[in-house]
Amino acid sequence: MVNNIISENELQEKILYDIIQYLPLRITLEQMHASESFAAQFESLQPSFNQMDQLILDISKQCEDVADATQALDEEMARKFK
Repeated sequence: MVNNIISENELQEKILYDIIQYLPLRITLEQMHASESFAAQFESLQPSFNQMDQLILDISKQCEDVADATQALDEEMARKFK
């Protein structure tokens, strides 16, 4: 199974790149305040993002285990029909 999960640093770099790419040439104080608020909100949510990342990894592992168990059971049943 190919691991399509990107690291936390890669995600942060991508988000920063996307934000910088769309920044206008002039930023008003109001926009700057909104940007600071967004950054603070993102920082406060970061632990939840990390937990979600771990949850996805755990679910992925459980799915792999179920697939392995199903395949083993299928092979065992096939041997019994021989």
